[in-house]
Amino acid sequence: MFIADQGGFGKKEQFSLGFAIEINPQTGATDEMEKILAGLFDSCPPKTGIQISLYASPDIAPTLEKQLKLVTVDSLAGIATRRNKFYMGGTSKSLFSNRVYLLRDFRCVISITLPLSPFSEEGVDEAINTRESVHATLRSAYLGGTDWDPDDLLNFVNDFFDHERVFNPAKRDELSLRYDPDRIIREQLSNREIASCVSDEGIRFSKSGGPETVMQFYSVRNYPKFSRLTNMSSVIGDPYQAALAMPCPFVITMGAIIQDHESARIYAELKAARATQNAASYMARFQPGLQDRKRDWDAVLGAFDEGKGTLRMYHQIGLLSSKADASRAEYAVRAVWRSRGFDLTRDYYLQHQAFVASMPMTLGQPLQQDLHSFGRAYTKTLDNAVMTSPLIAEWKGTKTPLITLFGRRGQPMGF
Repeated sequence: MFIADQGGFGKKEQFSLGFAIEINPQTGATDEMEKILAGLFDSCPPKTGIQISLYASPDIAPTLEKQLKLVTVDSLAGIATRRNKFYMGGTSKSLFSNRVYLLRDFRCVISITLPLSPFSEEGVDEAINTRESVHATLRSAYLGGTDWDPDDLLNFVNDFFDHERVFNPAKRDELSLRYDPDRIIREQLSNREIASCVSDEGIRFSKSGGPETVMQFYSVRNYPKFSRLTNMSSVIGDPYQAALAMPCPFVITMGAIIQDHESARIYAELKAARATQNAASYMARFQPGLQDRKRDWDAVLGAFDEGKGTLRMYHQIGLLSSKADASRAEYAVRAVWRSRGFDLTRDYYLQHQAFVASMPMTLGQPLQQDLHSFGRAYTKTLDNAVMTSPLIAEWKGTKTPLITLFGRRGQPMGF
């Protein structure tokens, strides 16, 4: 369990409890799986923040090292070592000259922040019960995972602060962090050698006067009218069209804020009544969008009739690239998401808020209020949250990678 405070949001001190579970992404989804995952949001109390993050990490060394350990012939071990060195170069530079193909390991993390006091025994017990309920739901959907400890959280988030870990694989182990129980976690991420500057294109970073890197942030402004969970496999890059590939490491975060069921139902009924009134007015013949709005709110009321409900949701996309590749990365991410019916907007002047919202274990009540104030969390049905969760990527293979192949989006697969 983690104790989360208000961080840089909110004027008064607030504390909450949270936990993070890392799972292996699924390769597809069925109707039954979608129904089961709805329980992930039903099992949490109001004001709970749920984040599902999918990170295209360039750290493929663990899989390659497992394969190397299984090679027992000396001559073959030398070949495997040189091969692994070549593959590690493919994490930051495309292996092909005529198309984008980067090697990456897709990591999926579900982090949940509960509005419970860490100083009461009842709050801690309820948080533990919620965590066990989430584990049971994930196992039912074949998404069994492991709980994060502070070292896991530190090293996951540190990739987005110390970019040398990302673009210089040889120094990754040297730059790994160890949790110090005498200091709070966010203080252990800061490094005085790293300078950052907010610009129009994103947040620029430079370490010890080295080359500049850029983190760009985008959020979803408009969603497709219809989507299924299996369609989320295409937002990490199209498996068949080489032009729709992601040319840099990235993180996709879906954040959901659980609402009180009765309050949300009353709000939906009022909005639906107003939408029905507007759709029947004289001006409706000149404004076709009023009929669409009525249809949307009727669908929301239908969700309540089925025993589900609404929540507030956002999608945040973060790109990590060199300054020279920033424009190419922007065009690529817009094209990939547009092909699936999503309309992205760049987060101008909100880069720090977007940065925090894309990181796991941050969606406490202070950030929830901040997102609501800026109108960045939209009212959606529970099914919308399930269907747009970034839970789908590529298969990672078996646990004995004697032979290592790679997926269409660059995921190492061991056999």
